[in-house]
This record gives sequence, structure tokens and C-alpha cells, in this order.
Amino acid sequence: MAARPQVILFLSLMKDAASLQFVLSPRKRNLDTLALLGLIPSDAKERVIGLMPEDYVSGPSADDKRPGEEVWVFGLLIEEEEIYVKVSVINEPLLCTRISFHMADKPLFYPLREPRT
Repeated sequence: MAARPQVILFLSLMKDAASLQFVLSPRKRNLDTLALLGLIPSDAKERVIGLMPEDYVSGPSADDKRPGEEVWVFGLLIEEEEIYVKVSVINEPLLCTRISFHMADKPLFYPLREPRT
């Protein structure tokens, strides 16, 4: 688990990278989620850029698709659906973000959120 300052730093880097290039993984699962929620890729980008430290779930972790890269996981609530957002910032060929954006398979745990009383 990352500490809040590390998550804040990552989000700042990710938002800068997303402003240069935002790549939503074109997997069927991601596209189906967008369609179900009535969103287009630019809506997903807006939601991802709006992520806050409290949306943090886990990371950094090794990226199983790109050796040497890291992934971070966040969660969003959209239309009462919990959305799993996996983000990596890639430095090749230029700074960009690569995003998975789909319905969560199971409830997500948000370690930086205040406990509800």
C-alpha cells in the first residue's frame, strides 16, 4: 500500500501524462462498461483525471503486460456502479497514460478513506 503523499504524487504525474496522451485500453470489457454507463472515452478521461487520493485502492504493482512498468488501481462510483480503474504511466515513446476502466469484479477497499461511523 502506498502512503497518501505517494498517491498524490502519482496522481499529479498521471494527470500531466493524461493531458498529453490518454489511452483507454480497447478491450471489450472496457468498451462494454462505457456503453452500459452511456459514456464515451472522453467521459472516462474526465473521470480518471478527476481521481482523488481517496479513490486509491492499491499499487504500485508490477504491470503483467509491460515488464518494468507499474500499475495503480483506483475505484469510482458511477451510476451506482463501482468501477475498477487500472492506470499506468508509460514513458515510451512519450509520456502517456494507459487505462483499464470496467465494472469491479468484487467490492474494492479504499485504504485512504476515512472509516464511516
